Amino acid sequence: MKSPEVLNFAAVGLRSPPETECFALQLGISAAVAAGCQRLVVFSDLAPATETMFDTRIRSGQVFSLDACKSVCPWFAGDVSRRILLMQVPSRLEWGMQKKAHDAAKVVPRISVGPRPRTSIDFLLAKADRLAEMDWHELWKQGSYQGQSVFSMEGSKGKPLLPSARKGGAMA
Repeated sequence: MKSPEVLNFAAVGLRSPPETECFALQLGISAAVAAGCQRLVVFSDLAPATETMFDTRIRSGQVFSLDACKSVCPWFAGDVSRRILLMQVPSRLEWGMQKKAHDAAKVVPRISVGPRPRTSIDFLLAKADRLAEMDWHELWKQGSYQGQSVFSMEGSKGKPLLPSARKGGAMA
């Protein structure tokens, strides 16, 4: 089962969506700084990526934040009036410039990651969660599992809810 929100095959290897977005932001910021921009307004539709863009604490995807900091430190030192504004705008709003950039990024062909891609711990944890959930659903379908460890519940449309650990609850 390949879920597009979990699998990101790109030049960064196998990464979680926030890590992939952080990499894209880092590339954009580095390119703008190299081009001599005085003020940067950076838009993203993924809050975790904008929140960690300049967070250098040890974590999965830290390398992208370190690279962004490395490119902006001399840029800031050159002129104290320089500013970076990070904006989180949901893609569902389809806001002009951001929608164009989003659509252009989706057209870029996937890059082969090769036989041993760089893989982040966040990606591996998401994959393990997904596989465990698939196993859980198989047990659930057997019927004998229902009511033993997990109670049967119905969703808003009368369909049975599948067990899930995501966001602390069942899946509709």
